[in-house]
Amino acid sequence: WRRRCQVSKLSPQCGAAADHKAGSRPAPSPQRRGARLRAAAPLLLGPGRLRLRGGRARTSALRRRHRRGASWPGAAAAVRATAAVEFSGPGGGRLATLCRDVVHRGLLPSLHLGGYLVTSFLLLKYPTLLHQRKKQRFLSKHISHRGGAGENLENTMAAFQQQLRNQENLAYVLVLLVIIQRHFRDYFSCYQVQSAVTIGTDMLELDCHITKDEQVVVSHDENLKRSTGVNVNISDLKYCELPPYLGKLDVTFQRACQCEGKDNRIPLLKEVFEAFPNTPINIDIKVNNSVLIKKVSELVKQYRREHITVWGNANYEIVGKCYKENSDIPILFSVQRVLLILGLFFTGLLPFVPIREQFFEVPMPSIILKLKEPHKMSKSQKFLIWLSDILLMRKALFDHLTARGIQVSFWNDVYIWVLNEEQEYKRAFDLGATGVMTDYPTKLKNFLHSFSA
Repeated sequence: WRRRCQVSKLSPQCGAAADHKAGSRPAPSPQRRGARLRAAAPLLLGPGRLRLRGGRARTSALRRRHRRGASWPGAAAAVRATAAVEFSGPGGGRLATLCRDVVHRGLLPSLHLGGYLVTSFLLLKYPTLLHQRKKQRFLSKHISHRGGAGENLENTMAAFQQQLRNQENLAYVLVLLVIIQRHFRDYFSCYQVQSAVTIGTDMLELDCHITKDEQVVVSHDENLKRSTGVNVNISDLKYCELPPYLGKLDVTFQRACQCEGKDNRIPLLKEVFEAFPNTPINIDIKVNNSVLIKKVSELVKQYRREHITVWGNANYEIVGKCYKENSDIPILFSVQRVLLILGLFFTGLLPFVPIREQFFEVPMPSIILKLKEPHKMSKSQKFLIWLSDILLMRKALFDHLTARGIQVSFWNDVYIWVLNEEQEYKRAFDLGATGVMTDYPTKLKNFLHSFSA
């Protein structure tokens, strides 16, 4: 009876009237229904007495409608009838006023909306109240895109080893600074020593394909025309048949800029793992190939790198296969998931949704104007770039993801726009990014040193 008396649970035909319509039993008279309601009032509302407005005139009108074949009061009439109930006793008048305000003035939806907005805002600021913070196995502030495509030939061992030498030099510098600090505590602070740790590469980013003989190689393009000058696909050749890189390659994300190098051999992924056993690596699975995903997973397990490896792609299906193959390796956000996160953020639903990814990598749309000639772009294109930048570059979004243990870095698998200028670095970190991917590791290293200072 209490359940049937709840306003939010009322059906189009209330109580026994619904049973009568179904033909199960005759409907009781309005007087009998009123008596039941008065008998149940003390249980629902506490001490006091209850009476219905309208009296016999209302019950008679209901009886006449029923005799003419009309249905008993629907949901709206039931709500109005419930709002017409008067209470007496301790607090009865205030309760009656509240019920009438909620129903007649439409305050019930407003109360629900207000509670939703307050809860959403609270969980946006403090997401750990609902979600457990993800454990960050490593923090990547300095990420070398393709090993540093602006300083060496992309995705070569020479490019990767250059970053390793930077890290070794930093280790020597750090030890020297610690020794100096112990002898000159008055002149050198601990903060100066800690800032030296941020200099160098925290993560290497590379791309993977698979050859005809099922060897996992490090290369960005499936077709080697751009990088080798030979119009052939990697999947059509054995590893020993792959042509070498050209001696000079364009830097994709720096207009009118080229990089040259002497090491032009396409390396194997296992060679990179052997050379960098303790360096976090970001692996971009470039093609939707189950054999490639399985081979990469096997290599990660073989070299025990699950805790310092992240993989994925802009394609949602590829990311799903990666997660299914090995859920112990952290995954990247696909483009579809990035768009979903944005939609959830602007509707206030993001704080309530669990997230399985651990690395949120996005582009900075404004850099398109740097890669293309602005005077050749239409007004609509410029407007779309401006709108995308406004919607995507949200500090509140990045702060929320960071609070949930998700690392935020600026780049994108689809358009591959990385940051190569100091003003871009500064804007990214000011927005709350935990890391930046760049083609110029030395430039980013110098910026981080000055930015931390």
